[in-house]
Amino acid sequence: MASNSIDDQASSDTETSGRWVAILILFLVVVGLPLLVMNGASWLDVKPTISPPRPAPNWVMPELIKATTSDGTIVTAKVAIDVADSASRTMFAREGGQLVFMLQVVLAARSEEELTSKDGLEQLSKDLRRQVNGYLKAQDLPPVKSVVVQDLFLIKS
Repeated sequence: MASNSIDDQASSDTETSGRWVAILILFLVVVGLPLLVMNGASWLDVKPTISPPRPAPNWVMPELIKATTSDGTIVTAKVAIDVADSASRTMFAREGGQLVFMLQVVLAARSEEELTSKDGLEQLSKDLRRQVNGYLKAQDLPPVKSVVVQDLFLIKS
């Protein structure tokens, strides 16, 4: 009889330890697995592949440009210039009158028909940019990125 009680006790201990192992495995699956998933990305140190941001535009907006075109139309234009650096920005602030004069010359060389044509504003922007970049090159400054015509008013005479 004593032998039976030892066998019963041994099988009871085996069942108890088996239950504890099952409970431990269940606990690790229920609690540990979600924790591993939530913190896994930080362990892997995964970084998103985002391209570096482009530098923000550095716009210069000279005073209104007023000119009379080759066919007698009075033109008022508002432009914005995306300069390359602070040195160019400072130069435009210092020599704003010269900039306006250069832009007036480009406007005056146009006719009303050229300005109001399908590609008129685009061509005007390109010509304004070319003129400004020529001036900047003479000053040993980098070229402007773009010249945008924001407003263009025509008054027929």
